[in-house]
Amino acid sequence: MKSPNKLFTLFTALALVSGCGSKEVQNSGAQSEAPNRIIFTTGQMNEMLVNPVTEVPVAEEFSAVGEVSFDENNVVRIFPIVSGTVDHVAVSLGDYVQRGQLLASLLSTDISAFQRDYNVAKEDLEVADKNLSRAQDLYKTGMISEKEFAEAKKEYANTTSDFKEKKQILENQKAELEEKVVQRTQEVWEQKEVIEVKNREITASLIYAKRIQSAILPDIKLIYKTLDKSFILYIPKDIVSGDFYGFAQKNDKVIITAADCTGHGVSGAFMSMIGTSLLNHVINEKNITTPSLILDELNQEVITTLKQKESESNDGMDVSICTFDLKYNTVEYAGANRPLWLVRNNELLQYRPDKYPIGGLQIERLDKFSNNVIQLQKNDTIYLFS
Repeated sequence: MKSPNKLFTLFTALALVSGCGSKEVQNSGAQSEAPNRIIFTTGQMNEMLVNPVTEVPVAEEFSAVGEVSFDENNVVRIFPIVSGTVDHVAVSLGDYVQRGQLLASLLSTDISAFQRDYNVAKEDLEVADKNLSRAQDLYKTGMISEKEFAEAKKEYANTTSDFKEKKQILENQKAELEEKVVQRTQEVWEQKEVIEVKNREITASLIYAKRIQSAILPDIKLIYKTLDKSFILYIPKDIVSGDFYGFAQKNDKVIITAADCTGHGVSGAFMSMIGTSLLNHVINEKNITTPSLILDELNQEVITTLKQKESESNDGMDVSICTFDLKYNTVEYAGANRPLWLVRNNELLQYRPDKYPIGGLQIERLDKFSNNVIQLQKNDTIYLFS
């Protein structure tokens, strides 16, 4: 998959001349008779704005009214380790939180049945306590027998025992759940540390790969020295890039390339290194400078290198190539899915590419890439991009 606008290359065919106007300031050289006076010219007085000096107290405090919002792309989502319903939320949007701080409390479904049994036992104990108190008053007045009073005390004792049992079970379940939370939290932190180590190792490897990829790209200083009115905007989406640019010089001809390989990140970077190597081979070793012939040869080289006729590989690249002839002031262009933009007299002219890539799924096609020859004019600006 190709990502647009990651590589943007501009090369100007001719020098762009820009001038900067300047104003000459006259100094009469006359010395002031009163050295403590400041003398302004009429023009300076016309441009000068004079305001009276006012005394304003220093404001040590200020009030701001607004609403705290959040960035959807910078949100840490919290998932509870145990299941349940939210009972209380201790923080709100915009609050600063620290590790170990209570954010919310949950009513766990794991102990809801034990909590319900505890509540029932508690209610039964309250009823038994009231019944015992009433039975005790009735017994003192002789309205009930000693046997009935003993039954009330027995019922209270049984209810108390049941309540203590349910309470102990609930406390044990809570302790077990808290221990489980501690264990799972520890597991999460251990997994987090493992992931962070792996991430650092992978990132370090990618950064090293970026250094290798950058080393095979052409020297920008050499490009700017050859084409002094040019610039390269190279901003990879990932640490390593699937886009690359090329530069070569053969006598009076300067060859510029902008390419976009299939894939992002590591896969695209592999393709970009293969493309750079093959492109240098076609231009520097086979001495091909015509853009259309370069693309034809590059296409065959990619198919052969990736064994695309014998495998299911469909990787490739979109490429635009320009060959500047410094002697005759012309530029030749050929493109594989990438156009050329020419700005001339404040008008944008687009040279359309051939609608097939280098390599990829169209390995059996017999069409050749077309070549365009453009006679350059003063102040022409040419853009190649991915």
